[in-house]
Amino acid sequence: EGDAAGAERILAEADDFLARAEEEDPDWIEPVNRRGWLAYRHSRLGGLDRDHYERWINVGMGHADRALARAPGNADALELAATLEYWRYLLSLVPSHEVDALLHRVEDRFSRAVQVDPSRASAHTSLSHLHLNAGRFAQAKLSAERAYRADPFLENANLTLWRLYQASWNLGDAVEARRACDEGQ
Repeated sequence: EGDAAGAERILAEADDFLARAEEEDPDWIEPVNRRGWLAYRHSRLGGLDRDHYERWINVGMGHADRALARAPGNADALELAATLEYWRYLLSLVPSHEVDALLHRVEDRFSRAVQVDPSRASAHTSLSHLHLNAGRFAQAKLSAERAYRADPFLENANLTLWRLYQASWNLGDAVEARRACDEGQ
């Protein structure tokens, strides 16, 4: 509702709660992952403040790294790490000489997340976005289809359908582009 300060307070309270849960059971990876996702949400409140983005992306990556150290194949931790790094790239916070390595790592982590858990619609749709940006339209379309099949009611399903439309259009498949457009409508 436009209350960034209120949202920050709520996110901080949630993080405190999850930190206590993590202290109670240090082997339980769920609170670590959730703290990372909260940091990602916190980073989205940055407006035009690069320092805010960097701070919260780094906090989130700290949680993701801890989760991956405990469970290298955890789908949620893989998606979290990929999301945070991709967000850093999308915000142009990555030095140009690091971009290729970062994008390779992001793609690998999203791909591993959906291999471990094919129902992760959010990872599929993010992978679709990455493929679209790289001009790999067939892969983008496949990832968008998998995302939509996994969860047609995902919070950002409209973006999944948009990506499905874009990929189909760029592949010259007007029938599939129209189908995605109609479904979006």
